[in-house]
Amino acid sequence: MINPWVSLETVKEMLTIVDYVMLMGVNPGYAGRSYLDYVTPKAKALNEYRTTQKLSYKIVLDGGADEQVITNLYHNCGIEGFVLGKQVFFFQNKPYKDCVEYIRSL
Repeated sequence: MINPWVSLETVKEMLTIVDYVMLMGVNPGYAGRSYLDYVTPKAKALNEYRTTQKLSYKIVLDGGADEQVITNLYHNCGIEGFVLGKQVFFFQNKPYKDCVEYIRSL
């Protein structure tokens, strides 16, 4: 897990041995916070590092994922998974299946 305030330089040596990297989009500890935009360049750098070093870890975002964040990070930053909170997608008086289909359509 890489918190928003942790630099990639501090974890690069470990990236050769991991299968997944969880990038935090918010400072952990409080549900419902908005995505921190300064995490986006870190997501891009993490994806670029993976490509240039020919590594195979998957990148997952936890925190602050709304429609705009998911669309941008998936299509432009190589983020492959998202930990989604109930305040945005689930328990919105829609069937779970409909929520999942909507998220996949982004």
